[in-house]
Amino acid sequence: MKNEARHLPKVLCVDDEAPLRRSLRWLLRGEFDVVVASDGAQALALLGAQRFDVLLSDQRMPGMCGTELLRQAREASPHTVRLLLAGCADFSSVVSALNEGDVFRCISKPWNDARLIRSVQDAARLSRLTRLAWSDFQDTGTDGGAPARHEEVLLVQADAGLARACTQACAAQATPPARLLLAQDMADALTLLAQRRPAVLLLQQAGDPRGALELVRAAKRRTPALSVVLASASHDLNAPQQLIDEGLICHYLGLPADGAHLALMLERAIERHLVLRRKPHWLASARRQRRDESRLGLEAQRETAPRRHHRHWLLRWWPGADGD
Repeated sequence: MKNEARHLPKVLCVDDEAPLRRSLRWLLRGEFDVVVASDGAQALALLGAQRFDVLLSDQRMPGMCGTELLRQAREASPHTVRLLLAGCADFSSVVSALNEGDVFRCISKPWNDARLIRSVQDAARLSRLTRLAWSDFQDTGTDGGAPARHEEVLLVQADAGLARACTQACAAQATPPARLLLAQDMADALTLLAQRRPAVLLLQQAGDPRGALELVRAAKRRTPALSVVLASASHDLNAPQQLIDEGLICHYLGLPADGAHLALMLERAIERHLVLRRKPHWLASARRQRRDESRLGLEAQRETAPRRHHRHWLLRWWPGADGD
């Protein structure tokens, strides 16, 4: 049994409530080597002593909250993929975890068992892939080889202030600088996404949030390795909450944007894209997950008439956006 556990992905679950720790251990024990911790300090000590593929932390804990733990864990164990358990009322904490802790996915409480297991599986695959990518980089990074590629950032429906900040942030990226593509609206964005393969989609949310949701979903179906950053000055949290829950965005940018903060955000988004681009085939499991959840009756809500309208709008501009 111990020999088998060594080959399983190793997951560290952190929660101050003993019943929840037992529940997580029981739920994940079949597919993962599970270790539990009761607080952030204990978790950081374990991260310093052992190698973990995944860190799954609750947000609300005494002493050190989940957001702070994930931020410190990113520095202490950068190849450990981080997941956050948080309630709907913790949206500001979720955004902080996305931007500071570079969290892979936020899981709403109370969680759905099947979706939580799927999230941990995806996180474990990403951890292994990140370690392989870093190992290859160390092996080949000094060999010269082909010239570095200019990664592209697609900026959608941005106002003048965000466009100016994004231009400066792209120029500030490591050599070679990132190239900026501009789309005035959703239709322009779909056309460019069909023609190019940008590393990052930076979307300023404006107007009806359903358009942003459908654009991001369609873009991720077409290019699973795409990193998505959502920018907004609005206090309407419904659209970003859905995108975060579905694991579709890697950062959330509050407007007005700070140039240095935006440059760091784009750098991390490009880094994630480069890792996922190496072997993106496992991301296709998200499609299978949606089909499986539909068969099991796990769909969160039935498709509404407005959503069908947006789906048809997408298909006019991007044939195949709704299918495999």
